[in-house]
Amino acid sequence: MEPNLLSYQMALTLIPGVGDVNGKRLVAYCGGAEAVFHESRTALLKIPGIGQNTVNSIVSQQVFHLVEKEILFIEKNEVEPLFFTDKNYPQRL
Repeated sequence: MEPNLLSYQMALTLIPGVGDVNGKRLVAYCGGAEAVFHESRTALLKIPGIGQNTVNSIVSQQVFHLVEKEILFIEKNEVEPLFFTDKNYPQRL
């Protein structure tokens, strides 16, 4: 399965060590969830709060195996996923 925007957004949330703060930081520095996975190792390491283990997880892109399972679950259960950049994402979160 070729990754789409939802896949990149979900992958970012599934990377160990990337919570809300680092996820937002990565998106802000790189310009979007997809851009995070196309960024160089060197550039990722320059982002404050992003360490070697997190960068290794991003660069390896192994997390996309988990994403496929999550997308199947979402489709089967008719879940509407929201990423913090979505217009329907609750402001207070």
